[in-house]
Amino acid sequence: MTGKNRMGLAMAMATALALFAVSAFAGSYRVQEVGLPTDASVTPHAINNHGAIAGGVGEAHGGNIAMFSWAPAQAAPRVFPRTAGSDYVEAMAINDSGQIVGAMNGATTMSGFLWDASGGMRRLAPLAGDNGSTAVSINDSGAIAGTSMGARGIHAVLWKNGGTNGAAPTQLPMLAGAETSTALAIDPSGNIAGWATVRGVKHAVLWSASGGVRDLGALAADANAEADAINAQGQIAGIAERDGMSRAFLWSASSGMVDLGVLTGGSHSEAFGINGAGQVVGSSGSSLGLRAILWSGSGMVDLNTLIPNNSDLVLMVAVGLNDQGQILALGSRHHNLANEMNAKMDMHAHAGATRAFLLTPQ
Repeated sequence: MTGKNRMGLAMAMATALALFAVSAFAGSYRVQEVGLPTDASVTPHAINNHGAIAGGVGEAHGGNIAMFSWAPAQAAPRVFPRTAGSDYVEAMAINDSGQIVGAMNGATTMSGFLWDASGGMRRLAPLAGDNGSTAVSINDSGAIAGTSMGARGIHAVLWKNGGTNGAAPTQLPMLAGAETSTALAIDPSGNIAGWATVRGVKHAVLWSASGGVRDLGALAADANAEADAINAQGQIAGIAERDGMSRAFLWSASSGMVDLGVLTGGSHSEAFGINGAGQVVGSSGSSLGLRAILWSGSGMVDLNTLIPNNSDLVLMVAVGLNDQGQILALGSRHHNLANEMNAKMDMHAHAGATRAFLLTPQ
């Protein structure tokens, strides 16, 4: 192939990739509702790279929460029976192998769990001397991030190898001066994002797989910040808050913490998910109320403007996205805007029963 032909081919490939990027990440989305009972309210929490999702489903006005999972190959979601003595079992994360972690309650305390097809449901032990735990994130190696709770307080922990054989977790290093810590997300290499409190102020924190802990700062002095999601490139998305107002942020080692802004007419925003391309999803206030958002480097977009305009639904919160650009969102049909102020991540939203929706680029 001549140099001229190679250049032409390279330009053609670049154009094709650009067109793919526009269609896959900035264009419209096909919307699929996860088919759970219409009289239930659904809180989706996690999506993996195969489009499988997991979360919680309960009564229309909250209570009696059960774990559910769904994959595109399934005709219907699977709702798992609650364990004896528990009225709350909720999935918080799912990895590409289909392993699910979350939290369930018991008579006196909360317990983290791991579920997989081979071993079923297994409780995750807390730190020695503690009596409770939660699990919130799992990577494809089976490493689980979460918290352990007890008389000593709340501490971020890591269960290696899925907490095999009831093994206690490892406590993550404490930020200097911190009273409590919480782990919220783990990347493929074992780096963990979350937050720690220092004199009552939340600090966004990164625990490196090598054992260090780093304060990621905040958007303003004395502001609270929490790191909610991390990708394989080390980018972190989260929420910074001061005086009751929150802002979604994106952090990287090169740029530090960057405010992602708000939708027109809004005063607050939050980030809950990030993928390998650095796209961020979450929610923002707007002149139309709380709306699910996508941020992709060129500004924040209301996801409701990227779905069919004859839809009867409103997407209020985007809770996660995968490396294929699929987005998992919380929304409601026949939305009641007048009652939306009470809707923020509420099990029944007061604006109509909340539903789970999978958005696929087209």
